[in-house]
Amino acid sequence: METPGSQSSLHRANLERVVRAVRLAGSLTQAEIARTTGLSAATVSNIVRELKDGGTVEVTPTSAGGRRARSVSLSGDAGIVIGVDFGHTHLRVAVGNLAHQVLAEESEPLDVDASAAQGFDRAEELVSRLIAATGVDRSKIAGVGLGVPGPIDVESGTLGSTSILPGWTGAKPAEELRGRLGVPVYVDNDANLGALGELVWGSGRGSRTWRTSRWRAVSGPGW
Repeated sequence: METPGSQSSLHRANLERVVRAVRLAGSLTQAEIARTTGLSAATVSNIVRELKDGGTVEVTPTSAGGRRARSVSLSGDAGIVIGVDFGHTHLRVAVGNLAHQVLAEESEPLDVDASAAQGFDRAEELVSRLIAATGVDRSKIAGVGLGVPGPIDVESGTLGSTSILPGWTGAKPAEELRGRLGVPVYVDNDANLGALGELVWGSGRGSRTWRTSRWRAVSGPGW
């Protein structure tokens, strides 16, 4: 067990800072990583070398400000992530990697009167189909991001009252899908996830605050 404040725990924290910076940006030069994380150029260089040797990142030649540089991005083999979105009349699933590459995506109709169990069974089938189609190794799945059209109780993980899928009230989406897929599942209201996506990768990138509204049968503001 690592001791807080030890060299090993500090090194792991620095590794995580570099990986997080690259994951959020998609790709960064080593100089940009240093500015983003506040780490020294020498520390960044050593960490990037370690991550490259371990297959976590890929380093490619590029240019920055007219100077030769090295662009660092997460390796396509570093891990697989899955997105599952339940809407008013649809179920959408996407399989991608940590290098921000979408490997497969598919959407199918969803009966508004379907039970939560039926919906999660459909999601399991669609996820399994896309995994088979892409040939990804299940052991490399880092987790599933799950969007649902209703409020989620943070403590219990229970879906609150929703007019979009009324039969789902009281369900525990993350628990249900985790039990079917056997991987970590992270759930939130789809409007919040939409706002997060805009803040991290879209038009809200770089902003301290962001607000958007998602309109379907009802509106859902995300902050």
